Amino acid sequence: MEVEVLESDVLIIGAGGAGLRAALEASKLGLRVTVLSKGPVPGGATSVSGGVIQAAVGPDDSPEQHFRDTVVGGRFVNNQRLVQAFVKNAPQKVLDLERYGCAFDRKEDGSLDLRMPSGATRKRGIEGEVNSNVQKILAQRALEGGARIHEFMMVTRLLRDDKGRVCGATAVNFAKGLFVAFVAGAVILATGAAGRLYSVTACPRSSTGDGVSLARQVNARFVNLEMMQFIPLAYTYPEFIKGFTLGEAPNYGHHTRFLNSKGERYMLKYDAKRAEYATRDVAARAGYVEVQEGRGSPHGGVWVDTSANDRKDGLYQPHKLADRYQMIVDFYGSAKANFEEPFEATPSALFLIGGVEIDTECRTNVPGLFAAGEVAANLHGANRLGANALAEIQVFGSIAGVNAALDSRGNSPTPSNPAIGSQITDEKSAVLELFEGPRKRRACEFKHDIQRIMWDCVGVVREGKKLQTALAEFQRLREVVRDEVGVTTETRRYNYDWVEALEIPKMLDVGEMMAAAALSRTESRGAHYRTDFPQEDDANWLRETVVQDFGGKLAVTSQPVDMSVTPIVELQSI
Repeated sequence: MEVEVLESDVLIIGAGGAGLRAALEASKLGLRVTVLSKGPVPGGATSVSGGVIQAAVGPDDSPEQHFRDTVVGGRFVNNQRLVQAFVKNAPQKVLDLERYGCAFDRKEDGSLDLRMPSGATRKRGIEGEVNSNVQKILAQRALEGGARIHEFMMVTRLLRDDKGRVCGATAVNFAKGLFVAFVAGAVILATGAAGRLYSVTACPRSSTGDGVSLARQVNARFVNLEMMQFIPLAYTYPEFIKGFTLGEAPNYGHHTRFLNSKGERYMLKYDAKRAEYATRDVAARAGYVEVQEGRGSPHGGVWVDTSANDRKDGLYQPHKLADRYQMIVDFYGSAKANFEEPFEATPSALFLIGGVEIDTECRTNVPGLFAAGEVAANLHGANRLGANALAEIQVFGSIAGVNAALDSRGNSPTPSNPAIGSQITDEKSAVLELFEGPRKRRACEFKHDIQRIMWDCVGVVREGKKLQTALAEFQRLREVVRDEVGVTTETRRYNYDWVEALEIPKMLDVGEMMAAAALSRTESRGAHYRTDFPQEDDANWLRETVVQDFGGKLAVTSQPVDMSVTPIVELQSI
């Protein structure tokens, strides 16, 4: 198999909101931009998200209040410089979307019709355009600027030159069954989610944490990987849709009530002030505990009573997100969709809050490598507020696109570089070796094992011994996978056995780092809850966990959080 090598100035891995916004901005500067998408465009986690975008645009709002809400919601372990850059840029970057062709809901007087996201103190949720349409519009704008988008590309490795600078990637084009390579002056990771590490998840099948694993290979630094957000409400049945998001209380109106099997409004026990409008970490954990303690619904969830709400206030309704409304009708029936009967829901893995460490220019610690969106950290701290993610991808996608484009100038590698060529050759051998020899156990068997371990041991509720069990199991699986996993059919086009065989080592990489970070944080904070350390420990843990790979060995440390913008004493008084 001959290896096709394609050259560009900026290579973007991922075609969700962050990747496409980065492509749009980089292409404005007249550079050659290449985007690799693991699946079709639109696709990925952006296309299945709820559709509300948060920015401080209301008359009673301000970037300063958005800053406070984000840091307080993140339990004070956000990087404040990133939060400051985010809230400052969010209004313009989000409203840019209207200029590009998106439609937001507005009142008769022309002002935006804003919604109150969970964890916010002001109405700043902008809604209207479904995210698949946003992706289509961003993709079209990027293409008009000269960007090239390649679909069905499973990226397997980042390439580095002889000075250690990231300068491209290798990939399997599984639509054509070909191994290909890309070289570029700068690379942006925008690979999004890792929810498919869990057995119950709202994320699409492509969300296996590939970008985190790719960054681990090149010694990138990671912060707060223990912080995994679980959405409070998701389908409990039928099995094939279990975990797909039903959102949170604000999606249904101000009088939504969560009930256990005894009919008790249980959220009053967990957050007496906000109840169902608590932050996602509290709401998800409360539902999980109710089920674990035997007060769950018949299908292993809790009851969501929307009967006191006006349907015009509902987000999952024909006048808002008609596709989500129709899904509830199809799977739960029209009475539940129309607020006439309570429906069942379960917590579900949604969003990797931690990730690759970046600065305010989206640079990582590795030369030539940038990151934006869900793969990056530490904007959200220990908990992401509802509607912050879709604003994040517009703000930091834009920043990454501009800075990677500027950084690429004068750094264009040549495919004939011996260091690059040898990496391409080695990776080609490793990728094709999966078709050879007696190793014919299917990767999906091991994927289910990883998902079960993550849900049971690194899930909504954690405990030290279970985290140690997860680490031991991942080490065992790594050895078995190396010897036994192969591809059971010879065809290479659209061979998902091949894709999954490439995903499994990456999932083990990510799961191991998440479990190690969770074991190191000996407290509970936000999305990270440990039964053996159930309290927040500000004296010792107003810190970021730091994970880095040195020659296959993980080093887990911690570092102080950047609190240079607003002192924590002032924030805690809110």
